[in-house]
Amino acid sequence: MNRDHKLDLLDMPEMLGVLFDDVDHAQERIDIECYIFSSDEFGKDFAERMCKAKGRGVKTRALYDPLGSQKAEEKFFEEMCGKGVDFRPYRPLWKTLGSGKLAPRDHGRIFLVDQIAVTGGAAWAKPWAPKDRGGEGWQDINIRIEGPVVADFAELFEQRWREAEGKGAQPKDFDTGKKYDELRLVVATPGVGLATAKARAALPDHLHRRDALFNMQRVLLLVHALQTKDYERLREGVRDRWHQPARSNMVPLLADVLALEDPDVLGAFLSGAGPSIAVIARQNFERLEQLLSTMYATAGHQATVRTLTVHHAPATERAGASVSGR
Repeated sequence: MNRDHKLDLLDMPEMLGVLFDDVDHAQERIDIECYIFSSDEFGKDFAERMCKAKGRGVKTRALYDPLGSQKAEEKFFEEMCGKGVDFRPYRPLWKTLGSGKLAPRDHGRIFLVDQIAVTGGAAWAKPWAPKDRGGEGWQDINIRIEGPVVADFAELFEQRWREAEGKGAQPKDFDTGKKYDELRLVVATPGVGLATAKARAALPDHLHRRDALFNMQRVLLLVHALQTKDYERLREGVRDRWHQPARSNMVPLLADVLALEDPDVLGAFLSGAGPSIAVIARQNFERLEQLLSTMYATAGHQATVRTLTVHHAPATERAGASVSGR
């Protein structure tokens, strides 16, 4: 990143070893935010480590999403709370279903240990455990960070923690103030559905080392470009040789949008598993909305195109341009 930060890219086995070691040596705090926290052996192992840290006087908190963690036994969370670990559900389902609004949910994965932050795709359930530990060996790349940006992760955790309290705090997008105020995402969402399970099944079982290194280098470049505001490097920073090529046939116009050569487009990427595609820009957003709308209409695809930004108030969705291929 830069000389103020230290960043390590970790695969799942490495991440577990490093994070477990950090937790076992924590002195001040352990704050966990995770969409999926299971009561299987893997989840219990990590929870027990948090209990031991609590016994050493470390402040321990865990925020989980009841929807993502619905397979966990309720008594598991009750037992952990009884041992002093503050487990808290994010927007419990009995409350959200009563209001008729299931969303938003908390898909975050943040692990804060003292002055260290770890984030990535990992969750505390057996599928992410290595096969030699009885898991399914799911692979997700994670990042361990030391430096000033850890304060942003801590601020985000505190925001989600307050929202989960149910004391009037309304869910809202994380606000980084004026740090990246000039950037926007112009997002095109095709009318076709794409189940996450289907998108995952399209991924290759193996990734060549050169492609894995390519992606890791781009992650570092992306973070550095944002940190230093060297936005001309964003296009290269969001390039990918893993999931986007595998899903190109499932997402209408993915290859076309990724290849866009436009002076206002700083970069483009598939949003999560799809089918939404995001374009990074800092000016002429309405023109880019119209450009994407025209592309989809010309190709005979229905899509919704809108510009997303950081909100300084409870989350709302700005109506975008809805287009049809008819």
